[in-house]
Amino acid sequence: MKKITISLLAILILSALALSSLGCNVDWREAVTTVFSGTEARAIQRLDLKIPEEICKVEVLRETHGGTQNDGESVYKITFSEDAEKYFSDWNELPLSAEAEESLHYIRSYVLVPLTDELREYADEFLSENTDDDEEGALILPPLGQGLWKLKNRGEISGHIAEFTFGFYDAESNTAYIIENDM
Repeated sequence: MKKITISLLAILILSALALSSLGCNVDWREAVTTVFSGTEARAIQRLDLKIPEEICKVEVLRETHGGTQNDGESVYKITFSEDAEKYFSDWNELPLSAEAEESLHYIRSYVLVPLTDELREYADEFLSENTDDDEEGALILPPLGQGLWKLKNRGEISGHIAEFTFGFYDAESNTAYIIENDM
């Protein structure tokens, strides 16, 4: 399987180089995309990320999708073996937009992302009141440093974002978190 993957990769690169030599505007790096599987592939694709699979490790922190509507949340942590900031070049710098902040407030009882003062205070209060390890409780991400973020609005209910994909890349830890929410 590894030989097939390497062969396909070589074909993609050579094809891109050949088209480029004919005057076509083709960047061979764009031809090299990651082939992830499962729900993390959908989340990564929705945020338009092109990350080489060999430099990252994807960990599922929460997966509650199911039922007939497939509602729920998914949270992924992606750690990189090399500096990955270049893959997030079209993402936004902090602070969050009002729309992104509203989305994170919407899901704070399920997944808490401490990126604003209000969300950090809510996390501190939540942790002081809830000391049990409850699998159904809120997943609180670690304090995040400076980084980049992106929000993909996939649907609204009563004028509020209810279905979205949110990503945050923490430059200090070279780690990305992706949250998918479906209602």
